[in-house]
Amino acid sequence: MIFRKQKNSSIALPAMSSERQQLIECVNRLQLELAELTAEREDLQRRVNGFEVQYHTRLGHYIGRILELRRERAGKQAESHSEFDSRYQEAVEDYNSWHDTSSAIRNKKIFSLTEDDLVLLKKTFRKAAGKCHPDVARNEDKEKSHQYFVSLRQAYERNDLDAVVSLAQQIESEHIIQQDPEKAELESLQKAIDGLENSVGKVQQEINKLVESESYRVLSVYPDLNGYFEEREKELILQCNELSQYMKVEA
Repeated sequence: MIFRKQKNSSIALPAMSSERQQLIECVNRLQLELAELTAEREDLQRRVNGFEVQYHTRLGHYIGRILELRRERAGKQAESHSEFDSRYQEAVEDYNSWHDTSSAIRNKKIFSLTEDDLVLLKKTFRKAAGKCHPDVARNEDKEKSHQYFVSLRQAYERNDLDAVVSLAQQIESEHIIQQDPEKAELESLQKAIDGLENSVGKVQQEINKLVESESYRVLSVYPDLNGYFEEREKELILQCNELSQYMKVEA
């Protein structure tokens, strides 16, 4: 009986060890994948934010004027014909929504950086984000990690190199510790895998959404944004003039 017990135990242990090692490797792989995808998402978001600030700063006046003229035109039509009431309400909502959105975006401060500073910004952010990502931090460090991560993302999206460097130094001094798969039980490892897979999926969806956005499409198609803004400015001025002419004729 003793011999059989020892034999069964010696057979079970390598199997357990093999399963454990596979789970540990899976956790490590997913943590690395999450870090890479997170860095990609933040870089895309930073670029899109920069474009949108330029867009609203350079073209916002014209777009706002077009929406204002449409509102005025629909208002005059609604005064004479009740069937235009819904169109007028829609024009009012479009103008108000644009005004609020444009004001918020134009008030964002985006720092200008040299190429060398931009390289340092990306490198510092990637290293710091990998250390404080809440999805890979120990349970006792998750809340603190989350706060740092949010602040880091906001600074990165503004191109605020000084803030990113300062936060990176704070994160380093806090000694936020990531989960150690080697010390986790099998059940904890599987739970960690499920959580990481879910996080990877969410980040990938956010990347896809950014890549499919109109802002990113413009960034991809126009290497020279000045050319794009000049084209759009001409189109918008033409629309403004046409609307003004329509309103004169209808008056």
